[in-house]
Amino acid sequence: MDIRVITDMAEMERLRPQWRELLEHSIRPTVFAGWEWQYQCARLLADKGHLYLLTVFNDDQLDGLLPLYRSKTRLGGQIPADTLACMGGNITDYNALVVRQRKLSQVTTALGQHLLKTGLILNFENVLPGTALSILARYLPAHGFREIIYESKTALYSDLGNDYNVFCKGLKRKFKKNLNNNRNHMNRDGQYSFHTEEPCEELLGELIRLHTARWEGKGEAGALARERIKSFHAALQQTENRPFSIRYFTIRHDNSIMAIVYGFLFKDCFYAYLSGFDMAHNRISPGNMVLDFCVQNLIKNGIGRMDMLRGDMQYKKSWATKTMAMKDRYLFPATAAGKTRHAALKALMALKHRLPVSLKKNLKGMQNNLTGNSD
Repeated sequence: MDIRVITDMAEMERLRPQWRELLEHSIRPTVFAGWEWQYQCARLLADKGHLYLLTVFNDDQLDGLLPLYRSKTRLGGQIPADTLACMGGNITDYNALVVRQRKLSQVTTALGQHLLKTGLILNFENVLPGTALSILARYLPAHGFREIIYESKTALYSDLGNDYNVFCKGLKRKFKKNLNNNRNHMNRDGQYSFHTEEPCEELLGELIRLHTARWEGKGEAGALARERIKSFHAALQQTENRPFSIRYFTIRHDNSIMAIVYGFLFKDCFYAYLSGFDMAHNRISPGNMVLDFCVQNLIKNGIGRMDMLRGDMQYKKSWATKTMAMKDRYLFPATAAGKTRHAALKALMALKHRLPVSLKKNLKGMQNNLTGNSD
């Protein structure tokens, strides 16, 4: 196995055909593991760190990819450190190590040996259990790294099956009753219509408007508040020859969009990435009604899963059939600096654990501002 480090965007561009071929033959691929998504992440982070894309070749065949970037950060918002973090950062729900089938052991060993030699602290966030990246994260502590888990998260998804009525039998009775009441109200109004729409500038603008307004109503900025994030999704929509398709599911009232779901179709899964709705139509629970339309459409078209990604919000729980526990972790090398920062972060986390909840929230906000996780 030959490890090659790519630090130049032009080299990353040239890697696209091999990356595409590897993704097709990789272990548990997701939409976020593709070149198109990761390339836009690299562009997004260009002013915050340096590309550090680890590639694993066997002769001329690409067998593994670990998209990272190198940057200076503050662990726990306080401790300065030089780190290698997942390229997708917090904008990517499932960060990934892309590995060819039957090559997991060799690629994990090769990457582990390389990462040990760098002497850098690793930040692995948003890692799905049972994936190649989670296996690498378990390999490293057994070979010299020290681990600190700094956050736990939950991801939710629905196995849809091939019959909408059968799927609905698994929903709670009260929730199903509310859906029926909402449908009846919409039918009586007569001006609501459902649409599946292809990506365009207008729809992205409507998503930004509705999503941002919803979060501003809660006193928060929302995922699309920053211009650089808007630019990320605009560029993703304009990328040609994607291995996934972008879909918008919308509800219009008198031809104006009042609810929208934005996501990605990849293989047999729809990734419901962002949504928004107009609170003026709260009488019909627009968020749930647009998801109801989304589920019906996916089942009709033979899509077996709807992944609602990170966050265990109540509306997701109403639709989800299964959950996945995720853990974010720092991995510290067995160097003097690594051991010192490991001990310092453990002490800092123990101190924060004893603080009042309100003060913890303020400290987390300060940490996000310093690390850029608010993006």
